[in-house]
Amino acid sequence: LSVSGDYIAIAGKGSTHLDLYKGKKLVYAIDIPDRIRSCSVSEKGDVVLVTKKTAYKGGVSVFNKNGEEVFSWISGVNYIASASMLKSRNVAVSLISTENAVKSFVMMFDIYDTDPINGTEFPTSLVFDTIAHKNTVYVSSDNSIASVNKDGELNYSVQFDNMDISHIATDHKGWRAV
Repeated sequence: LSVSGDYIAIAGKGSTHLDLYKGKKLVYAIDIPDRIRSCSVSEKGDVVLVTKKTAYKGGVSVFNKNGEEVFSWISGVNYIASASMLKSRNVAVSLISTENAVKSFVMMFDIYDTDPINGTEFPTSLVFDTIAHKNTVYVSSDNSIASVNKDGELNYSVQFDNMDISHIATDHKGWRAV
């Protein structure tokens, strides 16, 4: 379940079904070819899905408010942890690498190009969630919080070394509780 503005996206984890509502009205109900891991809807009604892909580390698909797939990207190197849709129609994708040590990346894509615009590396963090608000993505990891702009550049990063983070919450203005 993801809510932003007037839009509500409902996707069954492990299923292939996606519903988009605007208020109480069903905009579309579709089935996609891959199993859904997570979903996020933007305030413009674009839905980004993280999906399971056979022989890959995951995939990202974006569906517009008409139910048409407008972006698709597959990762063969790093695991996809989450994806968020910004108001600018850029897609933030968090990736995890476990080669030698854990590190994460947040890559920014324009929905009209499968080459990333830019990205930010988090060398000692396991990023598990991204939350989009307007043209900023708020990043949550096992040992830090961060913010990345629509161009994939780091706004801030706060490390919590030697502490166990059990929960992170973000409000509509970007205030965060850790």
